[in-house]
This record gives sequence, structure tokens and C-alpha cells, in this order.
Amino acid sequence: MLVFTQIDAFQNAYSREMMVSTEPVADGYYLMRSKIGAFTIWFPEEAVFMENASGVDGDHYEKLRISYERWSK
Repeated sequence: MLVFTQIDAFQNAYSREMMVSTEPVADGYYLMRSKIGAFTIWFPEEAVFMENASGVDGDHYEKLRISYERWSK
């Protein structure tokens, strides 16, 4: 398993606010709740959160973009 500092979603303030816990919900996945509370996802530890392509418009619209490439184990 990756150490906490290597997981992209915990590295910037925007996505860190959405992470529910530093404890994984399953091997390699962390629970992320959308800023407007409309959905949750299992965020893969290898994924990269794309802050410049994510955002919120009021309390009715949110876009979230991640990049994911599975690392060889």
C-alpha cells in the first residue's frame, strides 16, 4: 500500500476537503464526498485529482475530473 504522502487526493487543499477519511474503504481506495454532497466515490490511490478541471457552480452543479493509470505492482 502507498504511504499517505503519495496519494494525490490528500496533497492539495481542494481535494483533501472532500476526502472522508485517511482510512481506506477497501484495499487501495479512499472515500471521497463531493463538495455539494451529491455523491461519493471510492477514489483509487493511484488516481490524480485534476483541480484545474474540477469545480462547483452553486449547490446544484459539480464536475470532478481525475486521471487514472494503474501502476504495476
